[in-house]
Amino acid sequence: VLEPRKALPILLHALAELHDDVDFRLTILGSGSCEQRWRRLAARLGLSDRISWIGQLPHDAALRQFQEADAFAFTSLRDSSGTVVVEAMAAGLPIVAFDHQGVGDIVDDTCGIKIAVATPSKGVQDWAAAIRRLAHEPELRARMGRNSRQRAEEYLWSNKGHRACKLLFRAIGRHSGYSAEPSSDFNATNGIRLAGITNRKASPLRQGGGNAVLSADSSEAESSKLVLPQPQTSGRP
Repeated sequence: VLEPRKALPILLHALAELHDDVDFRLTILGSGSCEQRWRRLAARLGLSDRISWIGQLPHDAALRQFQEADAFAFTSLRDSSGTVVVEAMAAGLPIVAFDHQGVGDIVDDTCGIKIAVATPSKGVQDWAAAIRRLAHEPELRARMGRNSRQRAEEYLWSNKGHRACKLLFRAIGRHSGYSAEPSSDFNATNGIRLAGITNRKASPLRQGGGNAVLSADSSEAESSKLVLPQPQTSGRP
């Protein structure tokens, strides 16, 4: 949804700061109450011919947009995590985002550039510098893209469930005097099988078992993707 908390004007002002340093195109997905106001801002900043306003898309169509991008810009100032960020990472895109809330934990320095939350003017300057850096350093862009894909795998439901289960077992162990770990063949999508819980001073106890159904809500289809110039090769204009 294009609403105030998404803070798209910060990105627009940052792109306006690039002048002719970077030949970019910005594709904006989603719609909302701020769209017309932000379209007018883009026009005042002289960016209209470089922006495509795609509107709301079905989830699959939104994911396909990532294949045409070189980086993903997430300017939101209030999102618990931003599932769409993980989806952009899974598509192999380097991320530019504010360093706060959930996205500050999801994105690390290997797969993106995180912008400190400070004043609006400082934010605009830092966003412009981050985009300029990605545009001028294609090797960095490629490396961050590869790392993004690897990092995204950590957020598969199976892996997240396994980590949550390990934390739960350790908490049980601290309070009960038993040590426990999830079984090596744990699969969060097919249920949870508990490994043997072993008393530190006695023999293994009886194994327990149970089932858990974990489901993920569909991603937000409102996002921004930034298309940066590809390095020129011979025989290509």
